[in-house]
Amino acid sequence: MTWRQVYDGKDWQAEIAQVYDVQSIPFTILLGKDGKVAGTNLRGAKLEEAVVNDQEPSKEIAVAMCTADEPGEKLQVYGRVLDEHGKPLQKASVIAYSTDMTGLYVPRGSRSRTPRISAVAVTNDG
Repeated sequence: MTWRQVYDGKDWQAEIAQVYDVQSIPFTILLGKDGKVAGTNLRGAKLEEAVVNDQEPSKEIAVAMCTADEPGEKLQVYGRVLDEHGKPLQKASVIAYSTDMTGLYVPRGSRSRTPRISAVAVTNDG
């Protein structure tokens, strides 16, 4: 891994040190995929969480909520399920409900109260 090192002889008074509030060495500056600063001086679990949060979720559509002939725009949901430590949660169930293109979960006059368009997705093993 390569990284840029900056030294202009001004120590803690250097412009870059002032901009990022550098007060100790080593000092980390985490850049996100967009090239913007995603965090500074992160260590341990906070650094790991910031890196995980900057990763793009998979955009593979694993579960279809409705058949291809259902009128209206198809809902696509992407994301990750994380535990309290920011780690991917294995075998977590995610249940999603959607209305039809008229805004109804069940057709008018239906005896059922169960939403017609729904899906269950289960996260993988990590």
